[in-house]
Amino acid sequence: MANEKALEAVHTTLTIGGLTLCLKSLGAVGVDGGDAIDATCLSNVEFVTKQPQTLKEIPDIAFTCEYAPSTIAAVIAQINLNQVISIAFAAGEGTLTFWGYLKGYEPKESGKGEEWQATGTVVVTNLDGTGAEVGPVFT
Repeated sequence: MANEKALEAVHTTLTIGGLTLCLKSLGAVGVDGGDAIDATCLSNVEFVTKQPQTLKEIPDIAFTCEYAPSTIAAVIAQINLNQVISIAFAAGEGTLTFWGYLKGYEPKESGKGEEWQATGTVVVTNLDGTGAEVGPVFT
């Protein structure tokens, strides 16, 4: 892979069901291999030995978005609903599609001269509607 430069995150959208949120910020989408498995046995002479886990986890994804009080019913309808979620990154950077759900959505305090904002969390389930394991797809 070449030393490629990423552009600004503008034009990035997060779509959860019928909701397309006006993002202010989006947490990184990462991968975690989990803690090492202790493979040490009593016959080891000098070192503690470890092995990697086989499975990988996509950690929760946090976001901040603009909030319109008139959309709260639509947001509530998406809470804990396992469904296809997509993140379309800045122009030309691709789209990540995965199964997950909106875990939380919390409107924040606002005041004069400030827009309404909310924070939220998406959980990547890797389980489709039938309960089959389906990993994220990047296109």
